[in-house]
Amino acid sequence: MKRLTLLILLLAPGLASAQAGGQTAFRKACARCHIARVDAPGTKARPRSNLVGRYPGAGPNLGELLPKRNLSQVRTWIDAPYKVKAGTGCDTRLLAEADKDRLISFLVSRTQPPAKRRDVAQRQELEKGLAEQREQQARRKADPKNPPKQGSK
Repeated sequence: MKRLTLLILLLAPGLASAQAGGQTAFRKACARCHIARVDAPGTKARPRSNLVGRYPGAGPNLGELLPKRNLSQVRTWIDAPYKVKAGTGCDTRLLAEADKDRLISFLVSRTQPPAKRRDVAQRQELEKGLAEQREQQARRKADPKNPPKQGSK
């Protein structure tokens, strides 16, 4: 995760300008079989099919796969996927070198999980606070140095 964060910081200035070109390269080379989406934190992952076919989403979700790879591995795949995995249906031969760089920038930007919705984040923070209070109360009750007050049960 730290590698990906560092990569984003290094690529951040060029990400905005590369988005359009990267998205075009993704559509050209990848979108026929892949999606590149990361589900928001705290949401249930959508079930994925293990079938690989010629329609969007049939291949692995690159949003889930790419965070598990380093930049060198991604670049090697994009340069020659058939050398990494014989028989793959991935074909990136028509991508120019500049398009490959834009594609990597686009994929890096797409593999970042979206921010939590504010109401979800607030509810989780409230639940965390309540759990901490209950834990402190339980510790105080169990503490032998803090006997219960007279008349309490």
